[in-house]
Amino acid sequence: MKIKEVALNEIYWSIKSWNVEQQANDYLKKKLGDTSRYFAKCNVGHGYYSWDTEVIADWKPKNEASTTEEPLIAQKLGEVSTEVHAKLSAEPDLAEHILEIPNEAYIFYKITPDGQVDIIITGWGFRNFKKTPPVQIKTPPKKPIHPTTIAFAIDDEKLPNRPFTIKASWTQKPNMATTDAEGNFVIKEEEGVSIEVIDQETQKSFSFVVTNEKSEHIFDLTERTDLTVMATLDGEPLNGETVSIDYAGKHYEETLVDGKALFSAITLRTGEPLKAVLRDETKETILSADNNVVHFEFVTPEEPVEEPVVEEEPPVEEPPAPVTARLTVVDAAGQPIKGAAFSLRQGDMACDGQLDDQGSTLFVVDGFMTSQPLTLTLTTDKGPMEPIEFSLDEGETEYLLQENAPKKESRAGEILLAILMLAALAGIAWLFREGIWELSKIIYKNLF
Repeated sequence: MKIKEVALNEIYWSIKSWNVEQQANDYLKKKLGDTSRYFAKCNVGHGYYSWDTEVIADWKPKNEASTTEEPLIAQKLGEVSTEVHAKLSAEPDLAEHILEIPNEAYIFYKITPDGQVDIIITGWGFRNFKKTPPVQIKTPPKKPIHPTTIAFAIDDEKLPNRPFTIKASWTQKPNMATTDAEGNFVIKEEEGVSIEVIDQETQKSFSFVVTNEKSEHIFDLTERTDLTVMATLDGEPLNGETVSIDYAGKHYEETLVDGKALFSAITLRTGEPLKAVLRDETKETILSADNNVVHFEFVTPEEPVEEPVVEEEPPVEEPPAPVTARLTVVDAAGQPIKGAAFSLRQGDMACDGQLDDQGSTLFVVDGFMTSQPLTLTLTTDKGPMEPIEFSLDEGETEYLLQENAPKKESRAGEILLAILMLAALAGIAWLFREGIWELSKIIYKNLF
């Protein structure tokens, strides 16, 4: 975009070591780097010089600036001059030639959307053919530097290690900063420079202008709010009881009136927990201007209903069932002895009864010992029978007994025959003593 054009016979090139046009543009970028953006690109045409800018904008010549814009343009030109001299500190003459222009009509400016001034310089490195002297863009004289202390405070107490943003009027770029362990931050600026600081946590903004005296600016971040504690008992306001508050290292107490306790003008501390205590209940919250009410709701506990104590009777232990056994008695032929009366004896223990039609009876085992025999005596309609002895076995419940077989009665003939045989044998005893004696024992045993 062409921003200015003049005839060749109006101005002439003054930087002898550079060829005008392309070489001059290239050398300028090489020498000044990013600062070269303030200098328009030079072109040589047929009978004219022109200057272009890559940025399309509504540039206006400096002589059209308002009285409020002029100081800002002058300040910006001074900043550009300072940058050029800094980058060409080893070539001060070259810096002077670059900052030389035919007149102020070769300076253009615009106001950026953020209210700052931007400039573009044409005719740099040229002089007038006319006798009017060229304009030299000068670096403004440095003003004395003055130290200024910045601090933030809550309730007149400086805040150490407090992060904030700081920006000076001579630059668009804000910088992050932090107060020291004592809550201070020192800047050194020229008199008249406007400073803006923004507290990082609250985003509160403060401004001041640097003076020619050593000064301190303490910015108050104190915020206060009222805290209300409300309490009810069974839905009715609770009165006369004390509510205690612990917050940011401080302790407060107030009395409930109509169910409310008011704590006035408590200093807010961002992120600090608040603890409220009433009776044996504690509530915690983060206090803020929008969160400043605490509720307590108590309910009278119901009296417990006492249940009658019922004493439990100890369980009645049932005696163990007696151990019984079945006793069956059969005759010599194996037939049940029906209906016979019986008597069962063991020492002092006795059990009497009568056998049933199966020749059986039940008797209680308890009391009898397994280590001694029991004696069973039966009595039938023919009279008493010979006693039968038996022993109990542990865990046995069935006993089968058989009467003793009766001995054979000796007949008279048989006895006589036996006597005769013995007499006959006696006569020959001297022949067969041992054999006859054994035979006689057998006969006697079988007959008697």
